[in-house]
Amino acid sequence: PDLETYVQETTKVPETNKPTAMKAFWDTLIAMTNINVLNDKKMSILCLGNICATIGFYIPYLFIMKMAINERKIPEHNAVYLLSLIGFSNTAIRFVSGWLTRIPYLTPLLANNLGLAIAGVATLLVPFCSTYRLLASYCIVWGGAIAFHISLTPVIVCQLVGLEKYSSALGLVFMFRGIAALIAPPIMGAIQDYTSSFNVPFVIS
Repeated sequence: PDLETYVQETTKVPETNKPTAMKAFWDTLIAMTNINVLNDKKMSILCLGNICATIGFYIPYLFIMKMAINERKIPEHNAVYLLSLIGFSNTAIRFVSGWLTRIPYLTPLLANNLGLAIAGVATLLVPFCSTYRLLASYCIVWGGAIAFHISLTPVIVCQLVGLEKYSSALGLVFMFRGIAALIAPPIMGAIQDYTSSFNVPFVIS
């Protein structure tokens, strides 16, 4: 080749294709998420449990006030306090959840499971809560019981997988929660529309 062609071939910087925003997102996600963590059976069960718990997690927040007004015929100025009761109870138990797990034999995982069990049984009994006092009691019990599930998750994950895999494992747990949180509320809303009853979504959740 002539001199001009040789210079162009040896000095030209190869073109590089800039990754698209979506490709960059997936590359970052793969780098931060170690799927191999799911090979641990305990971790797989934990993720499955979080999916199931999240399916029912948002139902009280979405439906409790509407159910109280439309089906239980509770005045709106009273029904609006139901969500506040959930919030107050939830906040209070979150503050003391770590201290409670220092009680002998009450591990974070056991506290989490007991809280979910209590919240589940309480939600199953919602169809029998026909008065404002019963609904208020449910909100206090549910808000407090579900607090363990939220506040103790990082501790449980760390105890299961260790610090080395902690970030990836916790990220996976939150990812599965997010997927369930996106899918469950619209489905429960459709069920409520189809059955014309708020009791059915509560029983399912």
